[in-house]
Amino acid sequence: MKGLYSMTEKKLKELHKHSIFNEEEIKKSTVCGCFYCGTVLNVKDIDDFRTEKNGLKTAWCPICGIDAVIGDACGVLINKNLLIEMNNYFF
Repeated sequence: MKGLYSMTEKKLKELHKHSIFNEEEIKKSTVCGCFYCGTVLNVKDIDDFRTEKNGLKTAWCPICGIDAVIGDACGVLINKNLLIEMNNYFF
């Protein structure tokens, strides 16, 4: 199922980079979403940041426990259509 965005492969891969080492970006966001389970979340719901080998932290979804969270501070509107499109591509 194509989302509202119908993003290019290049754009999807660029957005995916925002799902790792993203603690600061998530904290600057208002709305976040998990492209694994498709849940749209308030940034206040994100409270699990795990430290990676490089010392940076990655957000984990409080619903499904997967590290597939992106926030709107990355420059896109976080909504179900975007999350579905990313899920279809990456999972």
